Amino acid sequence: MRIAAAAVALMAVTLPGHAFAQDAGESDLTSAVETMSDPATQEQAALMAAMLVGALMEMPVAPLAEAVSTMAGEDSPAIDPDARVRDYVGPEAARAPEVVAERLPEMMEAMAGMAGAFEQMLPQLRELAERLPQNPQGEEPQTR
Repeated sequence: MRIAAAAVALMAVTLPGHAFAQDAGESDLTSAVETMSDPATQEQAALMAAMLVGALMEMPVAPLAEAVSTMAGEDSPAIDPDARVRDYVGPEAARAPEVVAERLPEMMEAMAGMAGAFEQMLPQLRELAERLPQNPQGEEPQTR
């Protein structure tokens, strides 16, 4: 499951930014659906994600743990200086790049389906937004 979550995060980084534009219109969503459904794009994203996951598994843990401890103002934990991320992931680390490469195209296809469904709903959502009162109770909008 951790590998799948990493794959989705990597995919989001590798896709073009316009696919996730905040003010996405129909043409932007159509472009995103086409991009995510394209087998060549899926293969490229899968290969890139697999390479990134492979590199991530080889990263040393000790320097990262020391940096986090320093920022938190705490003592660094005792970590083997030769420990790599793969050592903490466990036995599934060896197959992580392969699993990401296998699953990413399927995930991209699912995301394309969701984007396509959202695109079909956009006219109704815009119509609903126009009918809703801007500030029904005269309250100040809450910010987080």
